[in-house]
Amino acid sequence: SKALFELAEKNNLLDDLEKESIILLNLVRNSEELQNFINTPIYKKAEQINAFVVILVRSGIKKLLQDFCKVLIMNRRLSIIEMVIEQFLEYNLLRKGEKKLELISAYKLTKNQISEIKEILGKRLNKKIIIEEKIDSSILGGLIIKFDSYMYDSSIKAELEELGSLAKLALSEV
Repeated sequence: SKALFELAEKNNLLDDLEKESIILLNLVRNSEELQNFINTPIYKKAEQINAFVVILVRSGIKKLLQDFCKVLIMNRRLSIIEMVIEQFLEYNLLRKGEKKLELISAYKLTKNQISEIKEILGKRLNKKIIIEEKIDSSILGGLIIKFDSYMYDSSIKAELEELGSLAKLALSEV
């Protein structure tokens, strides 16, 4: 992924490659058929290259990312394409001074709430914040914020679990 980033940077193609990478990532994540094709080792390399290039061309993905995928196929490493693209996108965010985080809430937050969270975290991390919002009603309320290896969990579910653990501990001491 670093090699892909450096190659794109050298050729002034980072913005284009970012768009193409998101397209490819969505293709891989949303197609069980494509995932099976990527992870099944029964295809000959030439067959896999030809078929994959057709998919890439039809999706508007240009030569640099096509060639990179060909190298992965030749080395029987296409199965790591999702991870490689995620790392490339992370490098590109760092280049732009941005940080992507996952924000989980029990219900859809308002634009004002999201803006406030972006502002607070942006100041704390000294980066522009990109939020990937997810809804999980099982957390009951509060928020879970994840980025890198950090997770801040202020959900009601977590608080209840902690209280339950404390109650069990207290009962076991009686």
